[in-house]
Amino acid sequence: MARSAETPYVRAVKRAFAEALAVEIRRSGVGRRDAAKSGHISRAYLQLLLAADRHATIGTLILLAEGLGMRPEQLLGKTMQSLGRIRASALPPVDPPP
Repeated sequence: MARSAETPYVRAVKRAFAEALAVEIRRSGVGRRDAAKSGHISRAYLQLLLAADRHATIGTLILLAEGLGMRPEQLLGKTMQSLGRIRASALPPVDPPP
């Protein structure tokens, strides 16, 4: 089955989650293997999430956040902050008024 085309917004959401997750894994001081284990996912799936190749389900987000010692809403908030930065950097430059 062919994969549907992703919109730029969907790619930005996956990238934002990947960035937030990577930061929190580094902050926690655990390796990726332990982060995957504590989040009850495979290391391969974690790698796909970190590469922004896959979407995380809400259940995965909850498990990963709890495994990293944070509340799920904190990880989601960090994802939204990252998404804001990504979207702002993707805006075309605005010409100054004449």
